[in-house]
Amino acid sequence: MIAGQTFQHLLGVPANKQIRDFQDFQGTLFGHSGWVQSAAFSPDGTKIVSASDDGTVHIWDVQSGTQIGEPLRGHSDGVQSAAFSLDGTKIVSASYNETVHIWDVQFGTQIGEPLTGHSGRVQSAAFSPDDTKIVSASYDHTVRIWNVQSGTQIGEPLRGHSNGVQSAVFSPDGTKIVSASDDGTVRIWDVQSGTQIGEPLTGHSDEVHSAAFSPDGTKIVSASLDHTVRIWDVQSGTQIGESLRGHTGWVQSAAFSPDGTKIVSASNDHTVRIWNVQSETQIGESLRGHTGWVRSAAFSPDGTKIVSASDDGTVRIWDVQSGTQIGEPLRGHSSGIQSAAFSPDSTKIVSTSARSTVHIWNFPSRTQTVEPLRGHSDWVPSAAFSPDGTKIVSAAVDCTVRIWDVQSGTQIGEPLRGHRDGVRSTAFSPDGTKIISASYDHTVRIWDVQSGTQIGEPLRGRTGWVRSAAFSPDGTKIISASLDHTVRIWNVQSGIQIGEPLRGHSNGVQSAAFSPDGTKIVSASFDKTICIWNAQSGTQIGKTLRGHSDGVQSAAFSLDGTKVVSASYDETVHIWDVQSGTQIGKPLKGHAGWVQSAAFSPDGTKIVSASNDHTVRIWDVQSGTNSSASIGIASDLTESSIYSDSHNYVCFPFTFMFVPFQIISLPNLELSNLARY
Repeated sequence: MIAGQTFQHLLGVPANKQIRDFQDFQGTLFGHSGWVQSAAFSPDGTKIVSASDDGTVHIWDVQSGTQIGEPLRGHSDGVQSAAFSLDGTKIVSASYNETVHIWDVQFGTQIGEPLTGHSGRVQSAAFSPDDTKIVSASYDHTVRIWNVQSGTQIGEPLRGHSNGVQSAVFSPDGTKIVSASDDGTVRIWDVQSGTQIGEPLTGHSDEVHSAAFSPDGTKIVSASLDHTVRIWDVQSGTQIGESLRGHTGWVQSAAFSPDGTKIVSASNDHTVRIWNVQSETQIGESLRGHTGWVRSAAFSPDGTKIVSASDDGTVRIWDVQSGTQIGEPLRGHSSGIQSAAFSPDSTKIVSTSARSTVHIWNFPSRTQTVEPLRGHSDWVPSAAFSPDGTKIVSAAVDCTVRIWDVQSGTQIGEPLRGHRDGVRSTAFSPDGTKIISASYDHTVRIWDVQSGTQIGEPLRGRTGWVRSAAFSPDGTKIISASLDHTVRIWNVQSGIQIGEPLRGHSNGVQSAAFSPDGTKIVSASFDKTICIWNAQSGTQIGKTLRGHSDGVQSAAFSLDGTKVVSASYDETVHIWDVQSGTQIGKPLKGHAGWVQSAAFSPDGTKIVSASNDHTVRIWDVQSGTNSSASIGIASDLTESSIYSDSHNYVCFPFTFMFVPFQIISLPNLELSNLARY
């Protein structure tokens, strides 16, 4: 990868993009909700390999934090784990598609055919110390050993677990294997005979997601959904000392340091922790920075660094001694649900995916109405219903906009082509006859819905990516927000920019929206501020709204136009008085992750907010409290009701909105019982 492409690739955007203002991207993830399932150092500590449910494996340079070569592609579904061989020349990856792949590190190519035999998704794969064998663990309840050279299975599967096997690794001398399972046990196996050694290691009160040997092979560390880490004696099979307690969520992985004196653990409480093996106590403060579940953590070969992988789509490197993050996160994976919106009658939801699909759901039953809408060849950041609810428009990074029939789920006509780069957002006009699209190619385009043709020339003027575009309530104007720090207003009929750009933000503008009467505009920016503008004169109204401690992702007016609600990366929602420009009450706190979107209910009494902590929350505007108690608790949204791809992960939409066609009461939708794997 050349230097000019490095940072944008880490941000998960197409390689043909051009970044003109580095400042716009600091501390933000653009289009990026991906889950990185594992990360590990190479034996010499100079590289990192990461695996993601976007179906790819990435190799990174530790010193520069840049990606080495292109992503390794070949799996047809998410990749759960990836690890280097001991000589550093190969990588083995395990996938939901029930296969194991071997890769050449130097050339980035697949070696031989995939290793097939498992009848369930493969959770982990690792080389033996002499690099001649691979061990894999699967949901089919088995552990299998493979010959690296021939790609064939060695002996019979190792059977004994009564539920899915989450991980399996060799002992340092290669004679044993330790496996961890959803049946709550850890088991030790003899490699030569393929038989279990002794009784299962029991003690955890919930599923065990990882187990690993100490460097000298005398101990095993295990991590469990019971929130604990345990250390075991290999010879006797008994637990050593007390359980390591401190995590407030499931512990996804645990591993020894190279000298065996420390353990690192990763949890869905968003933290990484380091433990002293001898004293069984936590060393220092928890390592904080991830905004999603931490799936794995491992020491570097020299024991001075830790690498962690998270559902927030990043890989992070930490200094063991100081407990601080080294450099910026390694970004590049993209997956999960990108956006969601209600139909005008509130009976359906449309959601878009990083897997290039669009889904339609019945609401409130949360069942899928038709098969996923397929046609896009890259991730879909945005989709919206037509005003009459019969059509959906979707925008994708494949440079196309597509129109779909809601009832049949089929594409209407040909894709709308013209953008020269990924399309970031799209929406219908108020009368449903036009579509607007905003793109990374710095343009906004207007399309005729009936003919599928572009109306006039592209709206040009931007010097940065266009993040959002929306029609005015009367359909005569368009407003666009861009990373060039400006907001622009356009005449729909002539396609000409109205007046000068609205300038005032000192960083990229994430969103812009008209007030219900069309006289004002509100904009939200990475500069942590919100600005209100006079739509006719283009001048700022009053003072800039300040209060957020991080970038503001969205801002929207109440239906009566007297209030603004804003959502921020600082995990809060703020309410503002439009006339005075002051904050109303205290920030609404409760989310444990970035708040991506917030909107008023049609009657202005409630606010709905959506966060990458996987929750949607309803707030009472007058009291500023979470109103779930007065409305009631809904059942959890599970994989079967909100996401139907072949694996069982759940990621709730990052945008959620009330529509001004019907007043609806929604309970607090909190995904506290996510699909666990």
